[in-house]
Parts: sequence; structure tokens; C-alpha cells
Amino acid sequence: MCGWWIAYKMTIKKITFLIFIYCASAMASQKEVVLLLSLDGSRPDYFNHEISPNLVKLGNQGWHGTLKSVFPSETFPNHASLITGCNTEQHGIVSNQFSDSLKGNFEYAMDPSWMKCEPVWASAQKAGMKTIFVETTQKAP
Repeated sequence: MCGWWIAYKMTIKKITFLIFIYCASAMASQKEVVLLLSLDGSRPDYFNHEISPNLVKLGNQGWHGTLKSVFPSETFPNHASLITGCNTEQHGIVSNQFSDSLKGNFEYAMDPSWMKCEPVWASAQKAGMKTIFVETTQKAP
């Protein structure tokens, strides 16, 4: 386990390397792996054999699809819904940036105290599974 929330600002190469190491380790131990990649703001036509053949291959070996956005249609409320299964009102992340009269300002924070619902990896850890969470807000060039 690499912590409940770990936030890194990494290059795409570093993220890819971490994913590779994690998946290789799991495959070597004959365990099933769940890998959730959220490629925020990506159009479906980005994922074809010419532009991203490895992502296409990865998707063909498992499940892939598109998701319907929650309101508001911003990164953090949608990612919070994706990782918790809760809607915006339930998990409490109502925008990318907002103010709370008790807690102050939320601005792309990876502070778990803002979340009112448990993320999937925390549930998995409670069930005895190993998990890793890597987040980056770095934009691709």
C-alpha cells in the first residue's frame, strides 16, 4: 500500500513506469489487477491504433468505455464521483475550486478530509487488498 492519497506531479513517462511496475508485479504473482485510468478531457478518437496503440491494446484486454459527466462538468467533482460511486452532493467536492465556511478554500487539493465518501481503494484496503493511487494534475503537451 502506498498511502491513502498520494499526489505526485510527474511526467507521463514516470506515471507509465509506475503503472508498468505495478501491473508486472501483479501478473508475476498471478493476481487479478484493476487499473483505472482517467484521461480527463480526452476525445474518443484519441484512442486508436495510430495515436495510442498501447492504450488500445490495454483496453482490448479488459473493459473500457466512456462515462457520463456529473454536474458540474469539472475535473474534481467527476473524479470524486468516479472513485467513490457517490454523486456531488454526497461526496462534497462541488467544483474544482470552492470555499467552505468551516474548512476554507478547496483548490485542486488532494486532502482526503474534503471527501465525505470512501474511495474504492480505501474499501479494497479494508478488505485486505493491496492498492496504489497516483494522481497528477500535469497536462499533456
